[in-house]
Amino acid sequence: IVCGKGSEVTIEAAAGTENTLSDTESNNDESGNADAENAVIKCKDGSQVVLCGAGTLNVQANGKNGIKSGATTEDGEASLTIRDLMLNINAPVNDAVNAEAALEVESGTLTLSAGDDALHCDYALNIGAEGTDGPSVTVTSCNEGLEGAAVNVFSGSISIQSTDDCINAANADLSGYSYELNIFGGTIMARSDNGDGFDSNGDLTISGGSVSVWTANAADNEPLDADGTVTVSGGTVLAAGGSGGMGMNLVADQPCVIYGGTMEMPDGNSQSGQPNGKEPPSGKERPAQGSFGGASLLTRGGSFTIANSDGAVLYTGEAAYNASFVFFSSADLSDGESYTLTSGETQTESTAQTGTVSIGMGTMSGPGGQKPDGTPPSGGMGGQKPEGSTLPEKPEGENTQNNGSDTKA
Repeated sequence: IVCGKGSEVTIEAAAGTENTLSDTESNNDESGNADAENAVIKCKDGSQVVLCGAGTLNVQANGKNGIKSGATTEDGEASLTIRDLMLNINAPVNDAVNAEAALEVESGTLTLSAGDDALHCDYALNIGAEGTDGPSVTVTSCNEGLEGAAVNVFSGSISIQSTDDCINAANADLSGYSYELNIFGGTIMARSDNGDGFDSNGDLTISGGSVSVWTANAADNEPLDADGTVTVSGGTVLAAGGSGGMGMNLVADQPCVIYGGTMEMPDGNSQSGQPNGKEPPSGKERPAQGSFGGASLLTRGGSFTIANSDGAVLYTGEAAYNASFVFFSSADLSDGESYTLTSGETQTESTAQTGTVSIGMGTMSGPGGQKPDGTPPSGGMGGQKPEGSTLPEKPEGENTQNNGSDTKA
């Protein structure tokens, strides 16, 4: 299906129907086909397209993208909106959904697999809306899960299994843009085999929702990574994995506890996973050391709990990967109180804190989370700040979009 330049199109899957769209491998201009549209559903520049309905739409992309939306130009302000629909996309070559302007996933049930990104937008990618249940998004396989220059999750249930970053706020083709990753609500379960969990080339803010984000034990890949500031002011957040800990500047407006690695406090003192760097209390073993000097706290598949000093369990879960670093924040924590992470026979204590904390890599603390050799940590693929650029000041109001031409990307 091709939606022409500047058009307004609604594609509705009728209730009770199951519909399938597919293309062939030749629908990719790299194959030498000059007429290739590079997507099963192609929405050209300036088009405003809505995919909706109470039925099911299956998209099999054998050429390149599943759905491709164009740029905003003199033909109109481009956008792609998905609502209500049960949408299944398999795009092994490239992106399941790729939008050059605005991508809104308001509601519906999406099951996506992609060779590259599951949901990609060059500018603002919005998931759900405040005060709504939002969509259910399941990404079964991808390189990166959600990627946009600005990624905003307002509501919904999101599950991501990725090889690289699960959610990435970046676009190397832009300059002077304020990259943002904002979690306002919803439930997110994110797992990355080789990249970062959440990666922002600007700021990363979590103010609500329920977040569980895991990274495998790979050097320089963290569950929460930002070139700017990571701010946690609400919600329930469990971030674990990466043997290097987390290289970030953290502002904890809501109390948090950190197990493993070291933290540089505002007074210049460092603190490990034990309160004030002390040895664990009698009967509580310090876990065995892992790579980068980090402690092996959790074993993949093993259950764990976080409890207060009275033994009341505040969080229980199952480790998605081996973890040498665990970050937990919840409104149930109290600043200055001690909390215990228990996994099997191993128990580790840490003290809840608020304020500004610089978290180092592994057991080496330093400004901005330096690696043991003193160099700054690197992010995952596609999550790097453009070379030579600096983070711009955040613009007031909505993000603006630039003009572009209709290319068969």
